[in-house]
Amino acid sequence: MSELYWRVVEAAYPHVKRLVGRPGVFLLAPPGSSRGYILEGLLREGAVDGAYAYPRLAEELRARGLAVGDLPSAEELERGADRRVVVAVESSLQAVELKERLGKRAKLIYLPRYFKEAAKVVDKKLLQVAEVEHRGLGEGISPKFLRPGDKELKKGRDALLALSPGAVGFRDVAREALGGLRFKIASAFLAELLSPAFAVLAVLQAAAPSAAGPLLAFLEKAVGTGGEALGDFAARHLELFAGRREPRDKVAAGFAMLVRRALEAEPYIDDDRLEAVVDQVALEWGMDAKTFKALVKNLAALGKNRAAGLERLEEVVRREVEDVFKKVEDALREVKTQVSGLLAGVKVAFVDDVEAGLLYHNFVVVGGAPRVKTRARGRGAGRCGCGCGDRRRLREAGGRGFGEVGKGWGGGFGGAARRWQVHAGGLRGLACSLARRDRRRGLRQGCKDGLRLRPGESAE
Repeated sequence: MSELYWRVVEAAYPHVKRLVGRPGVFLLAPPGSSRGYILEGLLREGAVDGAYAYPRLAEELRARGLAVGDLPSAEELERGADRRVVVAVESSLQAVELKERLGKRAKLIYLPRYFKEAAKVVDKKLLQVAEVEHRGLGEGISPKFLRPGDKELKKGRDALLALSPGAVGFRDVAREALGGLRFKIASAFLAELLSPAFAVLAVLQAAAPSAAGPLLAFLEKAVGTGGEALGDFAARHLELFAGRREPRDKVAAGFAMLVRRALEAEPYIDDDRLEAVVDQVALEWGMDAKTFKALVKNLAALGKNRAAGLERLEEVVRREVEDVFKKVEDALREVKTQVSGLLAGVKVAFVDDVEAGLLYHNFVVVGGAPRVKTRARGRGAGRCGCGCGDRRRLREAGGRGFGEVGKGWGGGFGGAARRWQVHAGGLRGLACSLARRDRRRGLRQGCKDGLRLRPGESAE
């Protein structure tokens, strides 16, 4: 390490020591922030009552004669919150999860912030290269970047940052995925962090299932469900994207760009000096660093296996993804035709049709949020004017949900809204409405229950 590195780390250490001077669980983040040096100092000075670290760091510190335990569960940490306990987490995502679980009993110490304060005298251009920013945690610098004249380090940093969801156009797609999320996750913030991972899983499962293994295993653990349920969830999102031109095009182009950039970033993914940046981008995808590294390597392997130069790689991969979407669309179109033929008088609409106002003219979806078209103002604004008897207001819950719309589905915008709410998580369920002349017999019940058919299934 450079002399500048040690100067900055040593100057930041007293700030950290003051922060851990009272009882509580202190989470040191992110990786690549000299936590081994800080933990060793705190233990040798008796500034803390207990310390835990991820396996590799714990072994290193134990080899130096220090009492460091392996990472315990959140419950065990909570029981020890009346002491001064310091934890070096394996990834920033793990830090977020523990903070969510422990609440006020835990304090997350974002070390780059204190390194930046200690490096005020460092050349500004060098500081810019060393900057890191972890979503929801803070911003600062990684001291491992303080290496004057190391141009390769900057090149690696730029290659890794180019993999972020926003840089490849996946951020909007992630919001789509979040809207259909059906798994119980600890908090809305964690769910939002995980949403890009679900979006990329949807494409991988269809376009390159062999590359999806590490990400699938990670998400199984993250949401506490089996691979089959996750696979079904990914398939529903693929159907959702396939049925809408804008997200479909963004997904195809974004995934192709991601494969190319993974190929360019792969040489730097295991560089220890870039550990903080790898963790930063991993957090943006809702992954830990280990899963993110495996994903990048698998995507890079996909790129290498394509018989195309780097310039044509994006075009080749994009076409492959577009072909996948076409097959999904063809299968959905077949289901739509089958249902229309089996149930006379039933109007069948895909979710994008419902969102465009084709199921009921007054109900549309704009930017992923439900809207009701109305000219009324004042007390009548937002109410149904269709004469269907449901005059409750359309309410939004977090931009995605609805207030109650009555006991039945309803014949107007309330019914359209309810059907959209149920089926927006994927197109495997079809939204349907009855023609006015056929609102009798068992057809109404068929619509209430939803026609959840898959290609090849019977409507009986």
